[in-house]
Amino acid sequence: MKAKLFIPVVAGMLLFAGCSNKEEASSPKKASEQSEVKTELTAVSLKNFGNKRLEVTTKAKGTDVKYAYYIHKDNKLFKKISYSKDSSLKFPLKESGRYKVRVFAKGSDDKKVVKSTNAVNVVVDDKDKKDK
Repeated sequence: MKAKLFIPVVAGMLLFAGCSNKEEASSPKKASEQSEVKTELTAVSLKNFGNKRLEVTTKAKGTDVKYAYYIHKDNKLFKKISYSKDSSLKFPLKESGRYKVRVFAKGSDDKKVVKSTNAVNVVVDDKDKKDK
């Protein structure tokens, strides 16, 4: 009699132990989760072209990535450029100083990421100012 009762109890315990509300690590993700790539700035660079203009180039991962640029001159915010799809920026120079650019990116996941360029020194000639 005890053996007949023991088997169903053990089977029931095993059945309940196998049930869980947690998702298994191997379970497939939803299609929307698989297609969305986390926004990431992989590279940003700043070049000074003849003390006439700065050029910023960026590389990013993500979907529908937009970029904003904050130009700093002598460690102070100099100019803000709003979000657009442009992954590069050409900025004309009129003043000497030490320039650095912070690049902001956001994608379809609405997560903002930020990366700064190295600083570059710019010396604008006085005769160049007069010509403009």
